[in-house]
Amino acid sequence: MLLTLVVVAPAGGFLGGVLYSVVHPVTSRLKLAGKMIEHCFAAWGYLTVLWFVILPLIDPKHAGHISDSGDWIAIGGLGALLGIILGLQADRPDPGAA
Repeated sequence: MLLTLVVVAPAGGFLGGVLYSVVHPVTSRLKLAGKMIEHCFAAWGYLTVLWFVILPLIDPKHAGHISDSGDWIAIGGLGALLGIILGLQADRPDPGAA
């Protein structure tokens, strides 16, 4: 469990950050839609590591299979939903800044 918390979870965040950085030059001009797309890619990167690496370490009987299209559909749907939510939150003005 310590390996999961110290190594694998940050690796998922790193992959999400790399994907975010790769799409940022293209999406930076798209304002709100661009923020949502960037956050979708970041969520997809993290969810991929979560689904195929972290969850099998926690509970091996629920291990996902890379060739299973249902797993990819779940990752895609959850990543899109999280990306939209995070993109909308990132675009909100800070109430403390005046």
